[in-house]
Amino acid sequence: MGEHNFGDYIVFVDESGDQSLKSVNANYPVFVLSFCIFEKTHYYTHVVPEILRFKFDFFGSDIPILHEREIRKREGGFNILMRDDIRSEFFDRLNQIMVESEYTVVSSLIDKRKYSHFNAPDNPYSIGTQFGVERVFYEMQERGQRGRRIPIVFESRGATRTALLNGNSKKW
Repeated sequence: MGEHNFGDYIVFVDESGDQSLKSVNANYPVFVLSFCIFEKTHYYTHVVPEILRFKFDFFGSDIPILHEREIRKREGGFNILMRDDIRSEFFDRLNQIMVESEYTVVSSLIDKRKYSHFNAPDNPYSIGTQFGVERVFYEMQERGQRGRRIPIVFESRGATRTALLNGNSKKW
């Protein structure tokens, strides 16, 4: 298989809230960027099969993406959640998967009301990414991953950006 120096972990990143500093929603004035760290073997032997089974049971395929907004608003394929019995079973199963899965979450939360008063970068996503990657770096060091490649997958609507930490940059 060759020497690739792959690490034992994979990291998924997603945001909550918008990163705009021009219009701050008074009901949700924060931007959150969360990094979810999985040990790869646990991820592909437990998490992936459970999520696939979950999707096939509720949607008949693995196509739907579990976005909180669509689930909460019961939009698109998630309109099945209008039925109380299905919604109850859906959340029971999803919660059980989350409880039985092993992962670490590192988050950065920016209160945009306070952040905009500093002479800071215009983009909270950028500072959130810097903070999150730094914290993930320390986690990986503590877990014996120095010098190993750790993929960090950034999710966004319409596209997935992937950064392989150590591509042509510093090794972990």
